[in-house]
Amino acid sequence: MSEISISRVEGIEREGQVHSTAALKTFVKEATLFSKPLILDLGCISDSNIEFFTHLGCKVFVKDILNANIRAWTPSGDTEEISVDEVQIDFEYPDNFFDGIIFWDIFDHFDLKEAQLLLNKAKRVLKEKGWALALFRPPSPTPFNILTRYRIISLGEIKYETLPLTTQRRKVYHNSDIAELFNSFSSFTSYLPKNRWREVIVRK
Repeated sequence: MSEISISRVEGIEREGQVHSTAALKTFVKEATLFSKPLILDLGCISDSNIEFFTHLGCKVFVKDILNANIRAWTPSGDTEEISVDEVQIDFEYPDNFFDGIIFWDIFDHFDLKEAQLLLNKAKRVLKEKGWALALFRPPSPTPFNILTRYRIISLGEIKYETLPLTTQRRKVYHNSDIAELFNSFSSFTSYLPKNRWREVIVRK
């Protein structure tokens, strides 16, 4: 899939902007403590991310939920509401299968109730004491409704790339919403980097 450039919109950076990350280093450190760790990446496919984790001895599974379902959400070519019932989510893995799950920003495209259903599906396949990482866009101003691919540059940097797909942004997540979403996890840590995207890392 080719990428496009978009004009600068307040609240979102140009395509290919590199931002610092605090949560990724913790996620990698903890998830790779498992023997032959299995990682589930639910974001847009990135070969460099797969190579990054493979180099660390991980086996990576990718389920590009948003990109795979964009046609189902926009059958007429117009942006429509996303329903978790319409989303094709293949979580046919055994219970407690993955050592780590990366959600990136997929929850931004669901309301809180739907996001909770999605999280519950993912939590089932996450090992006890496994880790998960998620990103949330700034609540104000509301970013343009685009899909973003995240490329890991290093343990401290992630490149945010815009894709030529738009979709309905369903929910602006405030701190209380994020805490409620992950309240069933045993630990919860939140970071706010300079770009104001909320980073969350949790442990089952």
